[in-house]
Amino acid sequence: MFSRLSRMSYMLFSLVLAILLAVFVDGQSGTDTSKLSESSSTDTSLIHLNTQKTITLKASLQVTGVDTNKYLISGLPDTVEIEIKGPAAIVVAAENTHNFQVIANLKGLSDGEHKVNLEVKGLNKDLTYTLKTKAVNLSIYQKSSAYFKVTPQYNTDAIAEGYEAGDITTSVSEVTVSGRTTAVNQVAQVVATLDLSRNTKADVSKSVPLQAVDANGNPVDVTLSEASTTLTLPVQAGVGTKSAAVKFVTSNGDAANFTITANVNTVTLTGNMDKLAKVSQISVPVNLKNITAKTTQKVTLSVPDGVNKLSPTSITVTITPKEAE
Repeated sequence: MFSRLSRMSYMLFSLVLAILLAVFVDGQSGTDTSKLSESSSTDTSLIHLNTQKTITLKASLQVTGVDTNKYLISGLPDTVEIEIKGPAAIVVAAENTHNFQVIANLKGLSDGEHKVNLEVKGLNKDLTYTLKTKAVNLSIYQKSSAYFKVTPQYNTDAIAEGYEAGDITTSVSEVTVSGRTTAVNQVAQVVATLDLSRNTKADVSKSVPLQAVDANGNPVDVTLSEASTTLTLPVQAGVGTKSAAVKFVTSNGDAANFTITANVNTVTLTGNMDKLAKVSQISVPVNLKNITAKTTQKVTLSVPDGVNKLSPTSITVTITPKEAE
């Protein structure tokens, strides 16, 4: 009895020992796998960090060392090309953020022409660079400004005959002219020119550019505080003249039986052009009563509404019966 119990205890102990051993081995295997994964990830990161990359960017050129309120700089490009090399991750960061500057340092330079070497600041120390343009030629001028009234103008010969233009107005009445002192001193006026179509008969409103010109009307290279203005020119009908044909209006007889002529075929009308536009002909009354032979009549012309006067004021009409011809 004791021998059987001892055997059973031994078997139970062996089973527990086997289970504990299996758990221990499995834990060790998981730990080794985790360590292998971490090692692989670290190696990949190191490989990625050590990958080299080269890019070419366009960077804005910045000016330092000069008061741009007092001096005008010309000849500088807006951007310069820069080639950047280094670890891929850092290069990409520089490309995305542009966290560096390309600088033209003008400190200590005076009026005149200069050649200035360009500098790069703020670039990560692990990166190298090459500027495609290593130096720039530029000019420094003393800057000044002046105020000018805008002078509006237009081609007066484009106004249609018999029409009148009113006072032209401009939406911008005054501008600031700035630039090189010598150039600003050459400016005589700032003009805005309205180019009208031929035979203009109606109001015109149009945006036009402003331009600084010298005493001879030649453009001057300066900067204006406003680039354009809107010019408005009222145009209305004035007093003009117009020719109109005469039209015979007969009474007391059949006009088909007579030949009717006059000493003039047209008359000249003077008056408001809008009114004259509505008049196409002048009626001439002719009385055919009791006319059996060639007859002349002096007819006084009626002045149409809106017409100031006619020339001539009367015409001579000749009436000839066709059977007498």
